[in-house]
Amino acid sequence: MFRLWRSPSTVPNVGDDLNLAGQAHFAFAGSATSLGKFEVAVKHFDIASTLSTGAPALVLGIRPEVHALAWSAHPTWLLGMEDDALARSARAVQRARRVDQPYSLVVSLAYAAITDQLRGDVDALKQTVAELRALCRRHEFAYYGEWGLILDGWGTGGARGASQIRLGISSLRAQGAYARMAYWLSLLGETLIGCGEREEARAVLDAAQVEAEQHDDVWWLPEILRQRASLEQGSRAYALLNEGLALADSQAAAALAARCEADLATLGVRGAPS
Repeated sequence: MFRLWRSPSTVPNVGDDLNLAGQAHFAFAGSATSLGKFEVAVKHFDIASTLSTGAPALVLGIRPEVHALAWSAHPTWLLGMEDDALARSARAVQRARRVDQPYSLVVSLAYAAITDQLRGDVDALKQTVAELRALCRRHEFAYYGEWGLILDGWGTGGARGASQIRLGISSLRAQGAYARMAYWLSLLGETLIGCGEREEARAVLDAAQVEAEQHDDVWWLPEILRQRASLEQGSRAYALLNEGLALADSQAAAALAARCEADLATLGVRGAPS
């Protein structure tokens, strides 16, 4: 998890080295995304992508401009700009295909799969994940294969999907990879709700909230609160939804605020909280 956030004026000074400058802006943008500073995140992802264009792959094997563009789709979607998010995701995959580096393509597809999930496009998600998982098997890439397993499980749904998500989460934890854990847990919680496993879903979503708050990974927390509210009634449900809405508004996360508002409207139709 990135922990570099201070303010936009405190991005590390790297002098005239544009490649290092791009990496600094990328790390800063990642930190801003995790902390729910989405407008700042998009700005610095864009700077990172521009400064890093044509730069050699990092030590991890990923082209930095591909990574920045792929990740920027997520805060862009959260800000409510779905078409722009989809375009960014597609451009990242296209750039990765052009550079002909399997790892860059895997990373772009992994982030694209999350973008598909955020948009609720199961058909696109299935197609993206199929290619992602095939590449990970072929080249024996760890970590992003677990992303594919979890997201494929969410798209599949039911008991089978929940089992896939559990397996992917367990594998990430075994690798010591806790970034986005609150998000992964929320996908499990949502799938369990769909299976009718409400008590287990409640425990999973409570764990997701703790993960988000303890690790400053709050970008998805409004949605976790909304999901948790679906397991409650009356005043408790209203309280959780209003908490989620207030947090989404503070983050300018229009996409998640709209979900909370829709659920609040539905509760209002059912009657006032008791």
